[in-house]
Amino acid sequence: MLIHGHEDNVHLHSWTRRLDKNLIMARSSSCGRSREKPPRETSHDKNCPVRKHMIPSVENLKPASPPKTNPWTTKRPATTLSPDWPSITPDFASINSQSDRRDASTAKRGASTKHDTTGSCSTDGKAPETSPPSRKALQAAAPRAGKSLWLRPFGADVFVRVGPEIYEVHRSIVEPQSTFFRQHLPPKKDLKEYIPIDVQLELCPKAVGNTLRFMYTQTLEICEYDRESPRDLIHIPRSVLLYIGATDLGVDAMKTKILQILQQTAKDLAAYLQARKFVQAMSPQEVVEGVIHLRNALEVAYSSEHLTDMLPLRIALCQLLDTLLPFLIRHPIVIDLFSSSVWKKHADAISTDLLAVRNLEQEPARNLEMSGGYPRDEGPSHEKALSSCIESYAS
Repeated sequence: MLIHGHEDNVHLHSWTRRLDKNLIMARSSSCGRSREKPPRETSHDKNCPVRKHMIPSVENLKPASPPKTNPWTTKRPATTLSPDWPSITPDFASINSQSDRRDASTAKRGASTKHDTTGSCSTDGKAPETSPPSRKALQAAAPRAGKSLWLRPFGADVFVRVGPEIYEVHRSIVEPQSTFFRQHLPPKKDLKEYIPIDVQLELCPKAVGNTLRFMYTQTLEICEYDRESPRDLIHIPRSVLLYIGATDLGVDAMKTKILQILQQTAKDLAAYLQARKFVQAMSPQEVVEGVIHLRNALEVAYSSEHLTDMLPLRIALCQLLDTLLPFLIRHPIVIDLFSSSVWKKHADAISTDLLAVRNLEQEPARNLEMSGGYPRDEGPSHEKALSSCIESYAS
């Protein structure tokens, strides 16, 4: 009995301890929540509604800390495998296609080289000449390069002093184009290095400056005009002044350019006046200014000491005068031109040049009639008439 009673006491004691343990585990925590862990969700509980305490509230969310490194930049390695190792893996598909095209072009070039071996090789060993497209590109870029050098005369070795103006130019540019500089600049062997040459001129500063600029740019922006509506004739006296400057410095290319501008002006004026039929071709103010410009141009051209050199310019001015006279006669301002000192002093020379212009205009038609409707190959009649005028003036 004692033994059995002892065993019963042992079982009762163990059962009591187990009951106390369960009570302790089920007791709530200090925060009010149960200490029991929530049961895990199994596959057969997917259709059950989500428990409310499993959804985190917005109030409990905290902002993430900023990144310690910039995610938009890649850190370069401290060392590379070798200097020739590429930093970016190339696109091998594009490389293969490019290599295929390069091989094909190389094969074609090799075939053409073999085919043209006899034509491309020369016995004298000279290199082939520059292709026409590249030569044209160089010629087109020359005015831009000359303008840049004119604006920034770096390395200028000639200082041209005209009145208050000083123009820094390069001997290698002005000497080939100007007979004056070829005759008056000292030989290069007699000069010391890095010492510029001073040239003093007693001429019109503006004319000399534009002449020097032409030798760099081959352009005459100051003589440009509106070809569709040539009512402003200010470029005519400007052209005459620049022609005298080109004559003083011996720049033949500039003289030819000015004559072309004046001849083109006469043609444009004739077409413009004929299209307007002399009605409202110019405003009264433009007519007055045109007569003044024409009178100043005639005065400068016919008062010059260079008689032979001024003859082509005088012929060009008389072409303009012959074109404008039928229009100017309608306006009283033309009386000021005929009564001016220029007209009184040079009336005989102007009349002779006007007759020469009429002969120049009639000579092509006369040659066409004499040849039976076909022009004769005896050279330009304009040059013949000019040469005959030069001989008559020289005598």
